[in-house]
Amino acid sequence: MKRPVSITVIAIMILVGLGVELLVLPDVQFQFASIFGIYLFSWAALWVFVAFFAMHLFAGIGLLRCRPWARLLAIALYAYSIVDSILTRALPGSFGRYVQALKTSHHRINYTESFVPGWPVPIRFSFWALLWFGIPVWCTFIYFLWTRRPAFYAARAFDSALPAGGASQ
Repeated sequence: MKRPVSITVIAIMILVGLGVELLVLPDVQFQFASIFGIYLFSWAALWVFVAFFAMHLFAGIGLLRCRPWARLLAIALYAYSIVDSILTRALPGSFGRYVQALKTSHHRINYTESFVPGWPVPIRFSFWALLWFGIPVWCTFIYFLWTRRPAFYAARAFDSALPAGGASQ
């Protein structure tokens, strides 16, 4: 059984996302990471980025190779992203903590523009955009990863049916 197109698309999106993240990673010392509404800065944020980068890299490559563990890892990562996004935005005082994290990260790079006057729309939009746009995409990915389960095990059965020397014998 061939790898479903939906799984290929998900794997490529993961790997392209990692490429974009590589562009951001050098500046992570000035950024922040959020885990369930707790904001981390500097080296703690860097370790979070590195850990998630590695997990996504394994998931993306594993999905391209139709590995069952990669399917489960990707489902777990997307489920975590959904729960984290909801908790980070739904906990009391979450928007204030988000704005404070922005101020703290911008203070680290001597960025002086104030975010407080009028609570600018771009900040409020970016705060909620991931929730409203990310969750439907992640749910769609989980749906395809869940329903395409047979492809992962059919690929394993095909691999194990090959002779010991490979397909050329």
